[in-house]
Amino acid sequence: MNIFKLSFLFMLLINLTCVSCAAKTNFTGVYSNNSQGFKVASLVVHKDGYASFGISIGTIIGEWSYDSTDSILSLKYINEISTPEQTIQFKFDPQLRTYQLITPNPEQSTSHNDLLKFITGEVPDDLIQIFKEYSKNVEGYRAKFRQHIDAKRRTQKILEREEPEYQRVLQSIRDNPSIVLTDKLYLEKSGPVLRAMFASFKDKEVHYSDPVLASLLDALPPENHWYSSRVFSQSQLSSETIEKYYPQALNWDKLNYSVLVNIAKHSNTPVHILEELSRRPGLSMSLAKERLKVIKNLVK
Repeated sequence: MNIFKLSFLFMLLINLTCVSCAAKTNFTGVYSNNSQGFKVASLVVHKDGYASFGISIGTIIGEWSYDSTDSILSLKYINEISTPEQTIQFKFDPQLRTYQLITPNPEQSTSHNDLLKFITGEVPDDLIQIFKEYSKNVEGYRAKFRQHIDAKRRTQKILEREEPEYQRVLQSIRDNPSIVLTDKLYLEKSGPVLRAMFASFKDKEVHYSDPVLASLLDALPPENHWYSSRVFSQSQLSSETIEKYYPQALNWDKLNYSVLVNIAKHSNTPVHILEELSRRPGLSMSLAKERLKVIKNLVK
């Protein structure tokens, strides 16, 4: 065998070895759909086992695994508070060196299932640092999630234990709404009575009268804004009652913005109060303006 043939075989062996190495590692790096603004999407896969997927509304970071048989990269990530670990997957094309999102269902997205094309094999240093921080904190995230689940279970057990009392109190209010005053149910700050009180304001079988609602507003402690906002959502509330308690509502609104919001939305709120709210900064301003428009159209 002459020297030229030996050289050729040697070079071919080196090339095949390099191709083999690349096949194992060339799915890492930075990939992008080369878009901007709301259409932007990028995937960064680092050799140390961490990856990020970013779109316009945010970025998720997690641990990746790669199925070389099907050329699928799975990115497992966790919300540190309230959701279990989730996985999104990307199909890798070794020939084109591109990724495409395959789960969640690409039909649920638009530009985010575009082909993500290889940009560079160099992962930015600041992102590598973020990956390192994630690797330190991920067990803490999992622990927080377990704590969240345990807390939910404890809460559920409490609710199940209190359910008979909750139903008893709610039925009592249905039978006689004035019981919230005579039995001073509004003073309860936790437990089944508090939950029954909250539920009563949305319960279709509870019919509060205007006098009972007015008396409840009179009886409430100054700091009790959580009931006052619900009282002002009741359709039975008269324009006279709304006008009488409007000055007090201005104080309650400092603790709970929904107080004035409910007054602005109420069909019985006097026009002069709506006009004042339409000039008052806050969410109630736009609602009051809308109510005034409706009233003007009715007058026409």
